[in-house]
Amino acid sequence: MSTDSAGLALPDLPILRLRLTIRLLIDAFLPAYKGAMLRGGFGYAFQRASCLQACWGRSHECTITPFCPYCWVFETPHPPDVAHLHDLRDVPRPFVIAAPDDTRTRYAAGDALEFGLTLIGRGVEYLPYFLFSFERLGVMGLGRDHAPFRLERVEALHPWQPTGTVIYQDGQVLQGAGHLPFIDATALSAYAQSLPADLRLSCTRHSAFVSEEKCCIPSTCRRWFARPAGVLTH
Repeated sequence: MSTDSAGLALPDLPILRLRLTIRLLIDAFLPAYKGAMLRGGFGYAFQRASCLQACWGRSHECTITPFCPYCWVFETPHPPDVAHLHDLRDVPRPFVIAAPDDTRTRYAAGDALEFGLTLIGRGVEYLPYFLFSFERLGVMGLGRDHAPFRLERVEALHPWQPTGTVIYQDGQVLQGAGHLPFIDATALSAYAQSLPADLRLSCTRHSAFVSEEKCCIPSTCRRWFARPAGVLTH
């Protein structure tokens, strides 16, 4: 554990930010919001890339859970001696997929999509499984037509920067993949100290916060987002 200047204990978990580029091989119709599609398809492909066929769809029967990549990534066990997680039914997964900003639904063969993937803690150890799984997902396809794609490029992003080092290109893991730009608790704490005391949140998907019919913010918090001082802009 590391402790920042405010006394907050930060776990010593490495963080790796990646940007993936895929290229569609046929014309495709995809949903406007692609996060659920990518995560669901990735989970399906990950199990088939990392588990014996006998376990497909039956991970609850796995007899080697402590060693199974799929169980660690998608059914993360509660870590021992971590009191503040004891009342959680599900432990946070060691990865985050950031959906593409592109909300188009129709794509032509040869169009590219970029999206983010952040690996946290032990999730970093399974980076090869993540790459192989997205390769397999490309064969399985995306969307209602199961449109195939090619995993074209993977970049490991430098801390707090939109640029990085290409570690995978057209089916090949490149030499630079041995030196990945991790973010650790010390760097995270130092960066947090450099931020202003008051932050302004910017809503890029208006309905996600503002729509009364589909508001994902608890009602007790909506007044905070509705303050007239410009807390939320869009």
